[in-house]
Formats: sequence, C-alpha cells, structure tokens
Amino acid sequence: MRGIHCPHYNSEMRGIPRRKDFPDMIRKTGGIGIAIENNCAVEFIDGRLYKVISSKNYARAYTVCLPQIVPRKSCARSATGYSYLSAIMGSTRMARRAGR
Repeated sequence: MRGIHCPHYNSEMRGIPRRKDFPDMIRKTGGIGIAIENNCAVEFIDGRLYKVISSKNYARAYTVCLPQIVPRKSCARSATGYSYLSAIMGSTRMARRAGR
C-alpha cells in the first residue's frame, strides 16, 4: 500500500496540532495518508484488507486525500470484521477526479 500515516492525529507536535500539520504534508507530497488518533490502530492484512481497532469509543482513524478527510471508523465490513482496502483507494481516486 502506498501512502503515509500519522499516529497520534489528535495530539500536537512542537505546539502544532497534527490535525493541521498532516493535511499540509499530504498537500505538499500528494497521495494518500492514514491518520490514527490516540487509543486507535489500523491492522492491514496482505495489502487487501484492513480493520480499525480502538480501545475507546471516541478514537478514530481517517483517510486523508485532500481535499477530503474521511473517517474510517464506520466503514462497511466483511463477515470477518475487515474492510476492503480497495474501498479506500477507490473513494480517494473518485474524490480527486471530481476535484473535491
């Protein structure tokens, strides 16, 4: 999977909120990013499936592909609880084409 990730998305680094800094990084480098809040993780399986795992109800993970930031906590899941990674890749490509 191509892209970058940002752990502790709801924290600050050197006084700068990562919620601001990470989208700026994506804007400069392009591509797709996965932002992960505290108390949350994303498990990837064979580059095809993923699952958002959190120890707190409020903890989320997001797909960042500007100008769109999409929460990934409530994605449709397969019977195993995993979602298809292609759904992330497809939604971000469509957003880019639409100029959103």
